Amino acid sequence: MYVFPRESTAMSVQSNPRLMAPLGPFRHRVDIAPFTVIMALSTVQLGLFFGTESTLIRVAGMVAVWPATTIAIAIAHSHFHVPTFRWPLLNRLYEFVFFYQSGMPSYGWQLNHNFGHHQHYLKQNSDAAYRDEYYWLEPDGTVTRKLRYVLRTVTLAYLYPIRNRRLRPDYLRKMGAVMLLHAIVLAILFMYDVLGTLICFVSIIVANMFVNTYFSYSHHAGLSLSDRFGASYTNLSRLENLITFNTGYHTAHHVRASVHWYALPAFHASIAARIPAHCYLSGGLTWKEATAQLARTRAGQPSFAVPSVPVERPG
Repeated sequence: MYVFPRESTAMSVQSNPRLMAPLGPFRHRVDIAPFTVIMALSTVQLGLFFGTESTLIRVAGMVAVWPATTIAIAIAHSHFHVPTFRWPLLNRLYEFVFFYQSGMPSYGWQLNHNFGHHQHYLKQNSDAAYRDEYYWLEPDGTVTRKLRYVLRTVTLAYLYPIRNRRLRPDYLRKMGAVMLLHAIVLAILFMYDVLGTLICFVSIIVANMFVNTYFSYSHHAGLSLSDRFGASYTNLSRLENLITFNTGYHTAHHVRASVHWYALPAFHASIAARIPAHCYLSGGLTWKEATAQLARTRAGQPSFAVPSVPVERPG
């Protein structure tokens, strides 16, 4: 973990108004870029599925393209916060396509993430009515180890929308309808080619749900549960933000989730002075680093509302 110098966060960053202007069905013309990525990835998936019956070619092709498909996770995340198109029907169709890359459907993502995690990420206590969907703090006050965090969060991903149904009952019904359509599509694909469907579609859905969860471990673990400016890690790497559509500006995103991904650097610059130096991160976060940061967080916040000493576990 590397803490960036404070002065590096105060740079003047401005968005290009022309790129934020609408263009045809796009609310912002800059979104043509992620849309093109999604369409290209879908074309490769469909090309391998319908274009060859060779298992070897399909496996080799999907292994080669899989790293690129993980970008769809960041694109889906941005889209579900700030929709890409001006018309709802186009947004639903777009979401239907990238479900086969990101793994979460329309309305389910919002129930799990927008109405879920964004409202609950400071609620780490096990007795909270709506505990964070990505919680990293165990009942005994220790930081969850990464493997346990990933397995648990992926396993519960589709159950959280059910838990959160009271927040938006209409979204759960709509999610059910969308999942029925996906089930029909997958059933048709399976009838056409079982192995091809598993290789070209199902494997990517499952793998990228794990990828999404794995990288989310580096978003909050060990940080404040009371200060929203000190509750998320920010990664200023230009390369990582280029390929993840500015997901690294995570503090800015949590402070104002309605900010478009392209405008996040500018918004980050406007709040950088309020972000603690220890909230700047380069690369992934390890369990040891998160544990050390939690100790520092507790030392600076005596009222931290979880046990400061691990509770002895029975057996």
